[in-house]
Amino acid sequence: MSEKAKAIYKDSIVIDGHFAIEQAMPGKLEEKWELVDSYAAAGVTAVSLSLANDESKQEATLAFLALVRQHILSHPEKYLLAMTKEDILQAKKQKKLAIRLMFQGAAPLGMNVNLTELYFQLGISSMVIAYNIRTPMGDGCIENVDAGISHLGKRLVQEMNKVGMIIDGAHSSMNTIMDAIEASKLPVIVSHACTYGINPIPRNVRDEQIKAIAASGGLIGVNGIGLLLGDKNALIKKYVDHIDYIVKLVGIAHVGIGLDNFYFGEQFNEFMLNQPITNPSAYGKMVDSSMFTCIKPIQLEDVVEELLVRQYSVNDIKAILGENFLRVIELHQGN
Repeated sequence: MSEKAKAIYKDSIVIDGHFAIEQAMPGKLEEKWELVDSYAAAGVTAVSLSLANDESKQEATLAFLALVRQHILSHPEKYLLAMTKEDILQAKKQKKLAIRLMFQGAAPLGMNVNLTELYFQLGISSMVIAYNIRTPMGDGCIENVDAGISHLGKRLVQEMNKVGMIIDGAHSSMNTIMDAIEASKLPVIVSHACTYGINPIPRNVRDEQIKAIAASGGLIGVNGIGLLLGDKNALIKKYVDHIDYIVKLVGIAHVGIGLDNFYFGEQFNEFMLNQPITNPSAYGKMVDSSMFTCIKPIQLEDVVEELLVRQYSVNDIKAILGENFLRVIELHQGN
């Protein structure tokens, strides 16, 4: 590791757009908080924690959200619950971990889009439109027939725009993402995915989607899981290949980090059995657990090193690490 790479990383705002600690995920909550703390130890400025998906029940989600908020707010020396760009900059200055909260799907709304503002006030700053399968809001990425976003989904997009909640197309279908972009007045993101052009599986984003996301002002957070990268070893060079692909297609402003820190690869088959509806069987059944090797937060310095090798400038590297996410967050503040 070069001193230049270390210095760039230390000086940067580093934002990981997705890490799931949902109740359905294996492991005790205490163990999940230890994983969250590993982000701070790795020098990450902010991380977005997913607390629910499209199988989550409303009452259980509210209880879990309360528990997570309580933990964050009771440790002000370690964490800052971040909703704004200024919150993240403050966390960097104070050497705290900024935590943003999200849902992977709208099931916690119970089809009542009026609850969007309430969840936003409680700290949910982004939400996935449809998680893998067909939902009341739209189609997920594994559906054979892609009907896109629903009428209710369009209302959800409008309500998310109104309150400033970021629309996330991760796990959503081609048409759902494209329809959400058309319905939205604000940038749309895909917080954790790789490029279909390099690895053609349903969870990855196609060129048409990448171009539309960029045109909206949004970005793609590049996923670190071997299955999505198309590399069972989850090598840094392969990760940067996906960054390169997006940059060459739409420019430096539309790519970020979305590691999707997958910490239970060996338990994946059991997890699939426990989540019979939303499990990613359409792209998970083809591989063994070794494909769930994932790039970890501590390896982000290695990403910087590889970007330097490929002649990326300091400003470009800082944009990828977090400044692009900061721009999207700020645009939603001024909605």
